[in-house]
Amino acid sequence: MVEDVELEARAALERNDFEATLNALMEGYGDAVFRLCLMLLRQQDLAEDVRQLTFVQAFEALPRFRRQSTFRTWLLSIARNRCLDAAKHRKRQQRWVVDSDPPEPVQKSTLPGQRVERIGIRKALGYCLAKLSDADREAVVLRVSVELSYPEISGMLAVDPDAVRMRVLRALEKLRRCLSAKGVTP
Repeated sequence: MVEDVELEARAALERNDFEATLNALMEGYGDAVFRLCLMLLRQQDLAEDVRQLTFVQAFEALPRFRRQSTFRTWLLSIARNRCLDAAKHRKRQQRWVVDSDPPEPVQKSTLPGQRVERIGIRKALGYCLAKLSDADREAVVLRVSVELSYPEISGMLAVDPDAVRMRVLRALEKLRRCLSAKGVTP
């Protein structure tokens, strides 16, 4: 699917059809951009705003796209940078809501679909992700949630691929320990 999106977007760009290029990118990568924004910002409305801003800025930059990376990596880089800007702005405006109380250990549910358990797991994961450093959380999100390769993450973060791999492995181990302490087993 990624290859199809890339081919469709590149063909439209070759025709200088920027609207078709943007449509292909939004259709193919809109969800991935949103997931990245949501995981980095942890606020749905803000993540949606940043996703929209990402595509506006991508549309404006399409005539200058140098084809040195995939559209996917390029878009996710734009999204990451806009997330960093939004987080800085949010800090300056002191809109951070810090949840100082760790979630309770996950209780097994007997409800159909185990909805209560899933909510507990989601809360525990959010809590444990928030405990990671920004750099570790970003690397894990890019690798696990957005499913970028280590070389792609390396290019986005300007860090050696082996350093990215080690950062992800260490962060995943921290997550595993934190989740285990909250009663969540992988």
